[in-house]
Amino acid sequence: MSRGERGRQKSKRIEQRTDTISIPFLMVTVISFFMMGLYALVSYILTGDKQDILTNRLGTVATYLSVYNKQTADVVSDIDSIIQSYLKNENIFETQKDTINRLREQIVTQTETLLKDNEQYSRLAYFLKDTYRYKDELLLYMGANVPKSYLVILQNSSERRPNGGFFGSFAYVRILQGRIRTIHMIDSYLGYKTMPRISVRPPTRSDPIYGGTPFGWIASNKFGFTNIDGDYMIQLYNKTFNSPESDAHIPTQVCQDICHRPIDGVIFVNTDTLKKLMPGLDRKTRERQFMNASVDLIRGDDLPNKKEYYLSDSQKFFSQQGMNVVKNFINQFTSLTNQYSVGIYIPTISTGLNEVLTQYNFTTIPNATTLYSWDTNKSFNKIDEFVTKTITIRDQIGDIIIEQMNNDQINISSLQAGDYTMEIEYKISVPSSYKEYIDSLARKYNISLTPRELGILSLAPTVGPDGVQRFWESKSQLYHPSSVTITSITGDVGNTPFTSPFGAGIDYIIMTQNNNSTKQVFINFNLKR
Repeated sequence: MSRGERGRQKSKRIEQRTDTISIPFLMVTVISFFMMGLYALVSYILTGDKQDILTNRLGTVATYLSVYNKQTADVVSDIDSIIQSYLKNENIFETQKDTINRLREQIVTQTETLLKDNEQYSRLAYFLKDTYRYKDELLLYMGANVPKSYLVILQNSSERRPNGGFFGSFAYVRILQGRIRTIHMIDSYLGYKTMPRISVRPPTRSDPIYGGTPFGWIASNKFGFTNIDGDYMIQLYNKTFNSPESDAHIPTQVCQDICHRPIDGVIFVNTDTLKKLMPGLDRKTRERQFMNASVDLIRGDDLPNKKEYYLSDSQKFFSQQGMNVVKNFINQFTSLTNQYSVGIYIPTISTGLNEVLTQYNFTTIPNATTLYSWDTNKSFNKIDEFVTKTITIRDQIGDIIIEQMNNDQINISSLQAGDYTMEIEYKISVPSSYKEYIDSLARKYNISLTPRELGILSLAPTVGPDGVQRFWESKSQLYHPSSVTITSITGDVGNTPFTSPFGAGIDYIIMTQNNNSTKQVFINFNLKR
């Protein structure tokens, strides 16, 4: 049997397993909508004790606590009851309805008491409190009585896009009674390859930066605003999987489970988020990028299902991370939400609940007090994890008014009317340890990387169709409200003005040919009040 034939057989076996992969982090973005509140209560009630209670039966903990604080013990006991019912596959919305309502009341009425000496969890507690009035709506989205279907977009932060990153995969998730009933991991190129004519037309106001080119599957998260990108994702999904042509083009096994079903919402998740939730994922992500770039060399042939090695290996890794995801999401809730780590778009959401999601950075909607600085990696490599972006705003005498790092949204509500200078600095530094790790992977799989793989993995510059050598390049946009007027832009850039849903903007290109370099953009603007 030839190497190519062995590769094809292995590819077929892996492909058969792909549809059954259940990644625990999806629990964070879907199920944890209400479950995180139950776990969180336990965490900040018992923070002072340092014990990892999530590995124990909480009934035992409740018995111990009853000697010291009966109210706390009752809360822990109620949580234990719900968790045990959930693990028994009960419909907890029915069997534990009274217990759930009692816990919600505790969150609303006892927030200050529960947070005493536990400030780490204050943002999470107030989020739960603020969403309490929308409890019936949240249960609806959790599929309490009717199944709900969501797209979960898995964005690679190492290859930046305005919404977070290039998404090589996405998941179709169907939930009922608060638990995942169906999950399919889907290659983002599936729709592009099977129905290449499918696209959506961006608004004409974006023509100066996108040239009126329709958006397909692999380029649909270009705006950074959750409602716009989410709407485009649903449009593309409906045209691909919910059209009369779907049965003829989409693989039968996939179509049986996900075709001709309405999509109730879109959830965007970045790999930066997952790295914080799952210890060891950083290294695993780099190996995944290596595998995706080098899979044809490893298999000895150009075969379909390019992600087979990554998917087969990831199933074991993710299956061990479920509790880490839940605990770390709770412990890092404040930092995760401050960094816009998860984006949620539900077309039918009420205005009030959407305002709460916006307040806690679970959705990004254009507003008149914010500048948005989005980047799109145009060198098609995985270098952005090594790019440090710093945004500084100075007044006319040079004093720093605002300075922030690796945050693309700049709140300017505190600025007075006047003239300012914004400096956007990109510092590119790929460490030698990264190259050493990639070299070790090449030895592990007994392959020699070609210029193609070296470029994708950011180990060497690439040469584009124009013959120009690039180590890193970004096509970036600065969206600003109508109260801001851009007076000039300088630096190693080219720029194009455009209009936006809430004002205007500037599109610019920034590029470097070398590692360990710094590039800067200086934007002078006037703010009116």
